[in-house]
Amino acid sequence: MLVKSRFILAVLALVLISSLVAGFLASQNPVSAQTSTPAPTPTPTTTPDNLKLESTYPSLSADSGQQFSFNIDIKYSGSRQLLNLTSTQKQGWDVNFNNSAGKTITAVQLGPVDYTVTETVTVVLTPSLGQTPDPGVYPLTITVSNPSASLNQSINLTATVKAKFAFIMDTATGNLNSQATAGSDNHTSIQVTNQGTAAIDNLSLTSTQPDGWIVKFSPDKISSIGAGQKTQVDVVITPPGGKTVAGDYMLNLTASNGTLSQTMNLRVTVLTPTIWGWVGLIIVILVIAGLGVLFMKLGRR
Repeated sequence: MLVKSRFILAVLALVLISSLVAGFLASQNPVSAQTSTPAPTPTPTTTPDNLKLESTYPSLSADSGQQFSFNIDIKYSGSRQLLNLTSTQKQGWDVNFNNSAGKTITAVQLGPVDYTVTETVTVVLTPSLGQTPDPGVYPLTITVSNPSASLNQSINLTATVKAKFAFIMDTATGNLNSQATAGSDNHTSIQVTNQGTAAIDNLSLTSTQPDGWIVKFSPDKISSIGAGQKTQVDVVITPPGGKTVAGDYMLNLTASNGTLSQTMNLRVTVLTPTIWGWVGLIIVILVIAGLGVLFMKLGRR
């Protein structure tokens, strides 16, 4: 028993000595897996400047003389920048830039942002004062830029001017009255004016008048009237003689080509024919002369 107890004590002593030696060695050579390395400080990142232009409706059409309004979206991300607005268009047109409040602007300031922001600008294209553009296609280029920051983007827009067809009928004086003698050819002049932006072709002239009246036009057909031009037309009005009572009558004069039509109302005052005027004057003279002779005879008595 004594020998066995000594053996156990020796083993325990050996285990204790081994543990002490291992702990000493671990303290002198630390395990690399247990060491900690400080995390590096992150370097701040800068979003690069990015500019893009878009338009949902880059092409519009309208009648000549009207203005065009385009909406363009300025999409931007990056540092704070002042972006200039400029345009290139054909001669005879003016361009304005309006913000969402309707105020005229020449530049927008955006940023700094690390995400994309959108600024909507309205581009208003208007004919210059006194200009009436011919029908056709008119290109417009809008540029948003900041040269010092090497930012420059353009977008192409298109304005299509449609032809406008319109005309009127009137007289040179604007007076829509005329006089006529029954039984005679009476001349009056009217004019047909093209108020549109394109030529008007194949106009025919017709009339609506009282029964028995004759109305003729010279010319009775107008082959073409250019934009802004006018054509004079001679109208010959003949009221029937003998049964036309003196007074006012209404004529409707119409010019039409099947697509366009205008009607002018002309009031015609019919006068007593000249021959009846002389007859009436002679009768008055004869009555006066008869009365004079009668007074002379009565005076002698």
